[in-house]
Amino acid sequence: MNLPENVTKQMILDVIDWALEDISKEQKNAQAEYEKDNSNEFQGALATAFQLAEEMIRNRLETLQD
Repeated sequence: MNLPENVTKQMILDVIDWALEDISKEQKNAQAEYEKDNSNEFQGALATAFQLAEEMIRNRLETLQD
């Protein structure tokens, strides 16, 4: 990934922190689903959380390219 020259290390770290906060929220949502019913809904929520985590990180890093 080629980032613009004006992107600093701190900006990248901030984006990663932002994404990790979003991941944490999704993990809490998955845990709430598990507590309601530990069936397939939990497994689906967990899979969704991991997919969203990857998408969030990619999207947030893309914001640094703009």
